Amino acid sequence: MSVESLTSVAGYRDAHTGRDPRELLENMADAIRTASSVVIASHVQPDGDALGSAVGLGLGLRKLGKSVRVALSDEPPEKFRPFLLAGAVEVVPSAGAALAWRPVDLCCLLDTSEPQRAGLLHDLFFAEGQARLCLDHHPGGPPGRFDVQLVLPEAPATGSLVLLLLDVLGVRIDADIAQALWIALATDTGWFRFQNTTPWALRDAARLREAGIDTSRLYRAIYEDIPLGRARLQGHVLANLRAELDGAFVWGETSKAQVEAEGLQVSDLDGVIDSVKAVRGVIIAALVVRLADDQFKVSLRAPGDGAVDGVARRFGGGGHVKAAGFRFSGTREALLEALRSSVAEALRT
Repeated sequence: MSVESLTSVAGYRDAHTGRDPRELLENMADAIRTASSVVIASHVQPDGDALGSAVGLGLGLRKLGKSVRVALSDEPPEKFRPFLLAGAVEVVPSAGAALAWRPVDLCCLLDTSEPQRAGLLHDLFFAEGQARLCLDHHPGGPPGRFDVQLVLPEAPATGSLVLLLLDVLGVRIDADIAQALWIALATDTGWFRFQNTTPWALRDAARLREAGIDTSRLYRAIYEDIPLGRARLQGHVLANLRAELDGAFVWGETSKAQVEAEGLQVSDLDGVIDSVKAVRGVIIAALVVRLADDQFKVSLRAPGDGAVDGVARRFGGGGHVKAAGFRFSGTREALLEALRSSVAEALRT
C-alpha cells in the first residue's frame, strides 16, 4: 500500500456515515481480496470519469487474478473508444443478460451511488443477497444500499478514489491503468481547468503521467478530433441559443433525432454545453436534449459563482455544484417553465 497516497484523504469523511475514507478503502480492499468474480459498472451514458474509473479498476483487479467483467448499459462515447483495450468493456443488451452472469461474488458501482443510474445492471447489482461496493464523488445519492460505500465530494474524480483503492490493494499502476485513470481525472477536471483541480488532482496527475502515458495524444483525440457532424450540430445549438433572466440563464437545445441524423449518439454531445457556458454574463447554462416526444435529458453548468446541483436535485437528478443534470418526463413547455422557475430561484439564493 502507498501510505503517502492515502494522505490525500486525511481529514475528510464519507458523506453519509462520517467515517474515515481510509477505513472504508481498507474494507473495500478486504471484500475484493476474498472475491473471485467481480462485475464493475458505472452510470448510464458514461462520461470520461465513469468509463476511465471502471476500466482502470477492472485492469487493476485482473492483475490480482480476479475474473472481472466491466459492463456498461450504453456504448462508450466514440472519442474514448480508441483507448479501450480489446475486451476491456462489454455493453449488456438487457437486464436479463446481466442476471445470467450470476452468481457473482462482488459487484462494484462507480461514479454514482444512485441505484437507478446503474441502468441495465440494476437488477444484477441490487438483487437480494448480492455483495456490492460503491465508490463515488457525487453528493446526494441515497445511503445504505451497499455493503461498503465511499462517497467523497472532495475527490477531484472517482478515478482518484480508484487510484487509492488500487494502492491499498498493492496493485502497480502500469501505463494501461494510468491511461484509463488519466481520462477519468483529466476529463472531470476539464483538463485541469475546473475548481476541482485541487492539489490532490495535480498530485494524481503527476503520478499518472510518470507511468509513461502520452497526454498530448489523449487530449487531441478527445477534444480536437470531432466528426464533421458534431461540428455542424454544435453550430446549430449555438446559432439558436436563448438568453433569459437578464442574460444570466442561457440555454440551447437539440434532439436525439438531430443527433442521429448527423451519424452521432447522444453521448457525442459531451462538451457542447461548455461552449454555451462560455457566453459572457452566463451564471447558469443548460443544454436540453429531446430523447423522445415526452422524454428529455438536461445538462447544467455553472461558470463563476453559480451553482446547479440544487436545480438538478429538484428534478430528481444530481451532480456537482458546477456540473449537474437530470431527466424529465413531460412536454417541452412544461420542462422549460419548470426549469426557468428553478434557475430563477437558484439565482436568488
